[in-house]
Amino acid sequence: MAAAVGRNTRIALGALLLLVVAALGVADGERAAAQDGARAVAIAVGHEHACALLISGAVECWGGNWLGQTDAPSDRFSAISAGGFHTCGLRESGEVECWGDSGPGATDAPGGRFSVVSAGWNHTCGLRENGVVVCWGDNWFDQTDTPSGRFSAISAGQFRTCGLRSSGAVECWGYDVVGDTDALSERFSAISTSWTHTCGLRESDEVVCWGFNSNGRTDAPNGDFRAISTGGAHTCGLRENGAVECWGNDEYGQMDAPSGRFSAVSAGGFHTCGLRENGKIECWGDYNPYDRGQTDAPSGHFSAVSAGGAHPCALRESGAVECWGDDEEGQTDAPSGHFSAVSAGGAHTCALRESGAVECWGYDEDGQTNAQGGRFNAVSAGRRHSCGLRDSGQIECWGWNDHDQSDAP
Repeated sequence: MAAAVGRNTRIALGALLLLVVAALGVADGERAAAQDGARAVAIAVGHEHACALLISGAVECWGGNWLGQTDAPSDRFSAISAGGFHTCGLRESGEVECWGDSGPGATDAPGGRFSVVSAGWNHTCGLRENGVVVCWGDNWFDQTDTPSGRFSAISAGQFRTCGLRSSGAVECWGYDVVGDTDALSERFSAISTSWTHTCGLRESDEVVCWGFNSNGRTDAPNGDFRAISTGGAHTCGLRENGAVECWGNDEYGQMDAPSGRFSAVSAGGFHTCGLRENGKIECWGDYNPYDRGQTDAPSGHFSAVSAGGAHPCALRESGAVECWGDDEEGQTDAPSGHFSAVSAGGAHTCALRESGAVECWGYDEDGQTNAQGGRFNAVSAGRRHSCGLRDSGQIECWGWNDHDQSDAP
């Protein structure tokens, strides 16, 4: 659920160097957009809308637009960030402009020059060129009451904001029912966040966690780690010797890491997967009535893995795709042949052939497996739609389109 430098939805603490779109979720709309051959250089996905920054500096948006969140102005921007129902762009002049409506004042950007902008659920924050943070919009949980001093990065989440000091210290403010904004004034090299707790990797390689501590999810063990990943209610860390150690909720066996050496670890909602140093995948947990075998990783060597709704797929070093888990719609029935990439969606899967052709299989009620012809250099499968990136930089999408999510501009 959270990668070694954080990735989880609503909080976005570990995404301090990424767009806040990662914090707001991209499960059903992750894609870039381009029109008339213009290349997309950045993507920002909000609640039910998405925007792309083209190489020309223009912004193109699509999806739900009942509050004007896709009505991008016709100007040049250097960065974009999508919030709940609003979008903000950083002009090349350094000024911030917002459109849409996520609540009182969320789009009322102050004047002056900024170097970073981050749109939260119903508030927005900008980083001045001198390192000062300024926030505006909804302040019900004090998420716009910025602390003094200078920061090098910011991330606006659902009801809170976090900033990274130039010293390496993390400071958070806003929603704090369970202490999840109580970041320690220390230096960190990595951070990972979940819905109710956060863990940071100190420069000394020790782990410290804070926030809601039910089941001991913030009780990090002593010793040195080289990576951490927070899941739904548990956390796993990778020791210097390659061993995985987990703590927190173990109701479904998500903490029962096997022995041996790993090169990476990823904690999910109720399960965990690790990548062995020899390229093998091993998963554990999710022992519940809804278990569809998604932790039953196949043997062999792999170079990539993609977890779908309840079916992971992995790319073997030979280029073959292998899937496991829920196969109710045929989403694990990978075709034979060589592929260069694979993406598992809600109940379907798409993969990129070495020739550049896209091939999809599984649930197809909305046409999400009807891949377009021609060459692509990337493909991404959403919940009920899919998108591919052409060599020209253009995006083509197919499948479910209730909010125009397949109408790439």
